[in-house]
Amino acid sequence: MGNRKISIRLWTGLRIIPVVFIFVNYHFSVQPQRSPVSVLVLFISMILIITVLFFLRRNREVIDESAKKALDRADALSYRIFFVYSVAVVLVGSTFIDKTNMKLMGYFIAVGLVIVTVIRTIIFCVLDSRGMM
Repeated sequence: MGNRKISIRLWTGLRIIPVVFIFVNYHFSVQPQRSPVSVLVLFISMILIITVLFFLRRNREVIDESAKKALDRADALSYRIFFVYSVAVVLVGSTFIDKTNMKLMGYFIAVGLVIVTVIRTIIFCVLDSRGMM
């Protein structure tokens, strides 16, 4: 395949894949009874996370100044959204502390990571297409 570089929009979109695998990894990690299939899925998801991150690191094109500013703005907005979401999860979850609630809070945080990564990609694509700084 050579040294083919991928666009910055595709790069930000592909960064959703490791986050989805992190969610899958969390789901199979918190299961009380592990079957051989779930252990296999855990190892495969960890290998895929490392592979995708390595691929993304090697094949990214050089970011121009406007794309860098759009990416920084998208990061700032998505981090603010995730901070508010995390505080809400912790405040609601701390009201009822038990073992089931801890697992549920973990699911909320893992789903929040997926949602915020998708929002970050959408915000970046909108900002980059409009040329906003």
